[in-house]
Amino acid sequence: MKLVEHIVRNDRPFTDIVTADYIMVTPYSARGYGIFEEVKSKFKNPDDPSSTSRSSSRPEGRSKTTDQESATGDYRTRAC
Repeated sequence: MKLVEHIVRNDRPFTDIVTADYIMVTPYSARGYGIFEEVKSKFKNPDDPSSTSRSSSRPEGRSKTTDQESATGDYRTRAC
């Protein structure tokens, strides 16, 4: 929804919803994607979970080699 908000507020073409070469992240999602250091200066407050920033980096998909350790396996991306 933040991507849609960004597109509308910045008068971008609606097609950017599916063609944008960027993502919108919060400080927490940026950490999850491993791009926090790259984008932390773009946040008004990097400790505010509602703060958002545009990132030109599209995160790579997860794999067994990049999964976080978890006793239950809940942190891995799974097919539904």
